[in-house]
Amino acid sequence: MKVHELIQEREVYCASTGQTVQDAVDLMAEKGVGALPVLDKGKLVGIFSERDVLRRIIALRKNPAEVKVEKAMTGELIIASPDSEVNECIALMRKYSIRHIPIVKDLKLTGIVSLRDLLQVDLEDKKFEIRVLNEYIHYIPPFAMKE
Repeated sequence: MKVHELIQEREVYCASTGQTVQDAVDLMAEKGVGALPVLDKGKLVGIFSERDVLRRIIALRKNPAEVKVEKAMTGELIIASPDSEVNECIALMRKYSIRHIPIVKDLKLTGIVSLRDLLQVDLEDKKFEIRVLNEYIHYIPPFAMKE
């Protein structure tokens, strides 16, 4: 499955470089997301996650109402395209120890996927494979049932 199938119906919530960490955290809590792509004049420049809050704000005892997102975000981005396979994205997340990947096409943000999103798809695929294999193993051909 390609990631565009996961993001096609989703709204993308974003932070801007100039907003405060508190405002971004409030948006994350309201929308139930763990990370926000960060835009500067419409251009993707980073990602702001729960980890960023913990490591760059809380652990350093900074006031989230005073720090701007651009000072707390992760600027080194790992991105994927809408045509990336779910398994490719999972591999990237493992390799770079990240939990969210922005999806970019033609230099424009089109969505974001979380590790949870991808693992859910992978789990559904595995359940399907198990069911098919189980049916194969337990299949009794019609001619074998005749006495």
